[in-house]
Amino acid sequence: MITLKQPSLVLNSYGILDLWHYGYSMWRTWNMPKSATSKDVASWIAIACDQSPELQLHHVIIHAHGGDGYIVVGEDAAGHNNNITMWNVADFQPLASKDIGCIWLHSCNPAGTKWGMRFCSKLAASSGTTVVASADVQYSLDAISGTLFVPAGQVDDYEGRVYQFNADGSSFWPITPNGGTFSGPPTVNGSKG
Repeated sequence: MITLKQPSLVLNSYGILDLWHYGYSMWRTWNMPKSATSKDVASWIAIACDQSPELQLHHVIIHAHGGDGYIVVGEDAAGHNNNITMWNVADFQPLASKDIGCIWLHSCNPAGTKWGMRFCSKLAASSGTTVVASADVQYSLDAISGTLFVPAGQVDDYEGRVYQFNADGSSFWPITPNGGTFSGPPTVNGSKG
């Protein structure tokens, strides 16, 4: 398990809240409605940061389905996915003035190829915040196992390759966050933050 210092925020997408997936819990836990958009996600992060005791979030976890270069956060009225993509990461620019340590994309392979890595770099640059993302498919605990074995303040380990993107989006590197305890973003060549 990965342990994250509090106050932290987790945004659980509607798509992962079922019997086959487990929603994480932090100091502030928001389960996104089915209609969530990229702008909603950025707004909820800003609100949680402004309401935190320290006016800071050590970590933000976006727990959702995803793919190479996108995160699924909701659906529109026609049933099409509302995604965070390269084309709407500018929605996260207001977060650059907030004190946010790291955004963890806990979803399948948002950094799967060069395209996905570019998406993660642009998200980091827009938000002014370090981003951690996987390059491989992730496997979630089911609701029963998650409830029994994942305490508040922790997320499940990543499967496969994981990358950290620096806050200005200019570089990234592989990390091994599994089993770590993080007060802030992971260190450059280590697993502890």
